[in-house]
Amino acid sequence: AIQTVAGAGATVAPPKKQQPKAKAEPKKQKQEDSWWPMGEGEWDGKAAEEFNQKAGEYLNKMTTDFALAAVDLRTTDEQLENIYQQLSAVRNPIGFFCAWQAGMGGNKGMAALTNGDDSLKLTAEGHKQRQEQLVRAVSKYLKENKMEQPLSAVISDPAIASIRKGAISNVAKLLREYPQHFEFKFVDNSKEDKKPIQMLRLIKAVPAGNLLKRKHEDTPLADLREALVQALADVLSDAGGSATISELGADSRVQTAKAPLKDEKLIKFLGTYPEVFSIDSEKESIPRASLLVAPTAAVATASVGAKLEADAAAKEVARAAKAIKTA
Repeated sequence: AIQTVAGAGATVAPPKKQQPKAKAEPKKQKQEDSWWPMGEGEWDGKAAEEFNQKAGEYLNKMTTDFALAAVDLRTTDEQLENIYQQLSAVRNPIGFFCAWQAGMGGNKGMAALTNGDDSLKLTAEGHKQRQEQLVRAVSKYLKENKMEQPLSAVISDPAIASIRKGAISNVAKLLREYPQHFEFKFVDNSKEDKKPIQMLRLIKAVPAGNLLKRKHEDTPLADLREALVQALADVLSDAGGSATISELGADSRVQTAKAPLKDEKLIKFLGTYPEVFSIDSEKESIPRASLLVAPTAAVATASVGAKLEADAAAKEVARAAKAIKTA
């Protein structure tokens, strides 16, 4: 309305009432601040909180387990590698979340992802079938993903994690028993001060058919030991003739050749062939192995077959002597 101002004869419009400013919507917390791999717009706050809490709990538990196992000299190399693989899987946010989305939420699901759920008991035949399923699943996964992927990404795949649950603790060890299909190698990490990444490559797809036979199942023991002698000789030659025992054990060629000789310790194995390898194990130093012959002459010099025959004869003599003593 128009109002008249007294004594002036002029008319002016009254001042407009100021509308209260609309409250600005609080900025959404960036989901990058949480352990969330998939981007914005698809994540419920409550679910995110639960997910981050459970992931953190399991990561903390696995880190503690690994540290305790590493300082315990009773822990075998195989057990330590297994715990490390499980820790790597938990540290992979995408793999961890995919397993969560696939129905593995909660404590039971997190245990399943790290193979902590031992409630599933399998027969020997069932265990063998599960191993075959895993080998085929890994072959399929690699075939669909450029034939090569980091090992941590492979074992974090929901389908593979589900198959190995309660049955297969060490995926890498199983796959190394199929060198005709899978190859392991390390590549440099693009991030500074980060360890090399262990990659898994599919050489050729696993064929359809009956249960797979491992390459070593029908291979004579002498041939298996000769293969390990040759692998050790090749690795030492590439390293300039000398390397630590741990460096030898970390090489994929040695790991593949050693896979069928499950209970064989590398340092003991090397000591069996003093004509080929020497071991420097002075006090307060890390044991190192050196190659004494050309790598092409390692197998012939080792005389693996003759040593096995001699060992068998010695055991037979000892057994006979024990039988006479107890008679």
